[in-house]
Amino acid sequence: MKSEMNRTQLKYTIAFLSLALILSGIYYWAVRYIADLNIGSLTRTGIVTSPTAIHLLTLSQQYLTHNLEQTFIIMILAATAVSLLAAKRLSQPIFALQERIRDLQQGRWEQPPLRLGHNGEFQAVADDFNQLIDTLRQQREKERQILTDAYHQLRQSAEILRNLGRKEVYQIDQVIAQIEAEIEELRKPAVKLKAA
Repeated sequence: MKSEMNRTQLKYTIAFLSLALILSGIYYWAVRYIADLNIGSLTRTGIVTSPTAIHLLTLSQQYLTHNLEQTFIIMILAATAVSLLAAKRLSQPIFALQERIRDLQQGRWEQPPLRLGHNGEFQAVADDFNQLIDTLRQQREKERQILTDAYHQLRQSAEILRNLGRKEVYQIDQVIAQIEAEIEELRKPAVKLKAA
């Protein structure tokens, strides 16, 4: 789970960083081109002929290029930091939702409501998810109650059948005993006749 989250965060970071690099590169080359166009054209066209002025313009262009390179590096570092934060911010709610779904799959239904942020799209998804879970919990509770009621009714019915069966067995035993008693009674006169 952690490695999956790290891979996703890495994907987001690379995507954001690539975009930042492209934009920073465009900015760097655009500013460098404008500086070369303005300062370099003065020396190339011969408008400025003084060696001191040319030297000052060259120093100015080098200073501008150096500052531009520093700005470019700072922009890359800032873009990296923003990319990392944005990747974490985007991937955490997704993984929190995925983890909650896995909890539910493993039967852990009694969880606090899911919170994915103070507001916004992620929290709207979390609110819908929480409503879905509440509905499913209510349905599970109804089903559990129906099963419990059915179980109690089956137990009562089984007890009634057992009692009816006992009564019938008892009645059959009484009838058999009565028949046996009558057979004995019928045998007694026959025994008395044989004895006489």
